[in-house]
Amino acid sequence: MEDEKTEFFMQETTHVTAVPFTTLEERMILHHSELGGSLLNLKKKMQEQEYEKYSNSLLSLRKNGDKLLLITGYAMHKSIIEQDFLHLIKESFAVSDVRVVSQTGQFNAF
Repeated sequence: MEDEKTEFFMQETTHVTAVPFTTLEERMILHHSELGGSLLNLKKKMQEQEYEKYSNSLLSLRKNGDKLLLITGYAMHKSIIEQDFLHLIKESFAVSDVRVVSQTGQFNAF
């Protein structure tokens, strides 16, 4: 019996649309208004430049009970957030556990 071969074809995409990055603050106000107050509290506790670089540039922020998940696009930011700002984040969001994850798309196969 001959092996059956299944071919898979994807439709060719005719266009790509770029979506501009919106800050975490803007997204929280629009989609998760219950976290807006906590985020503004964090903003008051951090220097403006640090807030913009490490907090407002986060890809995602999710809270479940007393746990908080932060997703950043840079491994270096993950380290700095964990080292310098974890206590401020816990205070601002009234959580006991914060997990910071870096989601980078920069993998080299060579």
